[in-house]
Amino acid sequence: MWTDRILFGALALLALSRLAHPSATARTIGVAVVLMAIAAEGYRYARRHPIGRALGSVAFLIGWVSSPLLALIALVVAERLTKPRTTATHDAAVVPAPPRIHGAQDSPGPAVVPVAAASDGNEVTSSDLTGFARHFLTLKAAAAAGEYTKGFDSPFVSPYGDGVIPLLVEEQGREVAVYVEAGPWDSAKVEDFLKWLALLRSSDRNELDVRVESDAPVPATARFYAGRSPAIEFELMALLQLRWVPYERFGPDNAQTLARLAQEYLGRELTPDLEGLQALDALIVEDLGSAGHPVLPATHLLAGSFFGEVLIALYGGEWVVQGDHASDISVRVTSPRGDADANVFGKIAKLVRNGIEDSTAAMAESIGEPGSGGVRSPSMLSSRGSVIIAALHGE
Repeated sequence: MWTDRILFGALALLALSRLAHPSATARTIGVAVVLMAIAAEGYRYARRHPIGRALGSVAFLIGWVSSPLLALIALVVAERLTKPRTTATHDAAVVPAPPRIHGAQDSPGPAVVPVAAASDGNEVTSSDLTGFARHFLTLKAAAAAGEYTKGFDSPFVSPYGDGVIPLLVEEQGREVAVYVEAGPWDSAKVEDFLKWLALLRSSDRNELDVRVESDAPVPATARFYAGRSPAIEFELMALLQLRWVPYERFGPDNAQTLARLAQEYLGRELTPDLEGLQALDALIVEDLGSAGHPVLPATHLLAGSFFGEVLIALYGGEWVVQGDHASDISVRVTSPRGDADANVFGKIAKLVRNGIEDSTAAMAESIGEPGSGGVRSPSMLSSRGSVIIAALHGE
């Protein structure tokens, strides 16, 4: 397009103007050459992608005032990340199934979700704008780091899935992974960050500190979990290893996962009895609740699964599944006088919110004598779906 030729031709001439100064040095010549390369690369990028013009212009501006070589590298990386869009040949995308845990069998297969046909390349979508904003922030952060920038889109490998680090920099002699997000933040962006962070923490680059770069205020939850502590590591691993319906053995497998992670990261021994529930109460109230930040939804679900499995072990019963939301799932405790449904996930939500006064151990003990099959206080058991775990909706 003539617009691109004029724009990037003018930028190339502007780069050449640096050579006109009578005191031009070898460094000045090098900067001018790199700026001309940015102009040429920006023109090539603009010809094949709508955001190329904007990114090329931003890269030239950053190169002009700060770090031309880093700006050129970042522009090349951005071009490689935005492949040309073509007309879609398929109308569905395959989303990988959740990771397999503890060698579990009969893992649910991939989910198929419809996707819209791709654009013909002549229009800019909201995804393009978000991608542009992220690229711009990455360039800006790289320019600020200057010679301490170590790499763009550095790969890492985790047993639960591979990923990339948008920007790798050196700060005070240590490498730092920079996660880049364009605001404003919403619950989906927080969830994406936590999943990325959990993969990084379980990868071959788990020693890296993490910093979040954003053009909007970073939510407190994201800032908190970007830190390092045994409780944070515990919850991030819980996020990766949670199993859920329609997987049939979600209850037993989640209970085993919680017991293993609690021992490994927090030194808590969770046994399938009342003492184990006392340890669960302490884990939620003391180890996690004392931090002053919301307990992650995955931790809610693991804890509720453990609570349900202990009730089944103590009194007999079964899981009742009427949907895929926590409020649709309960444990039916058996009794000679009839069955009662315990809303185990609702109880965990109350424990998180109210503290030890909503003890799971106290509720289990009030049901009856372990092994007797008797339910002494049905009022302590909630009807199916009566409590909605607000934290699972980010409310």
